[in-house]
Amino acid sequence: DAAIQLAKSGGDRKLANEFFFKSAAFIRKLRGLQRDAGGVPIELLTTAIYNEARAHATNGNTEKALASLQEALESGPVDLAQLEAEVDFESCRNLPEFVSMLTKAKEDESRPR
Repeated sequence: DAAIQLAKSGGDRKLANEFFFKSAAFIRKLRGLQRDAGGVPIELLTTAIYNEARAHATNGNTEKALASLQEALESGPVDLAQLEAEVDFESCRNLPEFVSMLTKAKEDESRPR
């Protein structure tokens, strides 16, 4: 929450990104520890990894951003309208991998379950 507030308020984005990176690392570790106990709530997991992707994208590290975004998409539901509009992904928006990832996520979302 602190990182999101910093990012939204125009605060220290580098500090916010460090919070996002630490949150994602922690949630991955917790996921590993919690496998036998029912796991980490999907929304928490997906949000932390999605925010990590945003942080990598704003740092200009598109390769890591795309890897984290793919992990988030595989972890649980992601708000695709938000993803498309997300300013933080500007560095990735025109990359073929990003376009492909978004297209596949939309197709997966529209499939009947």
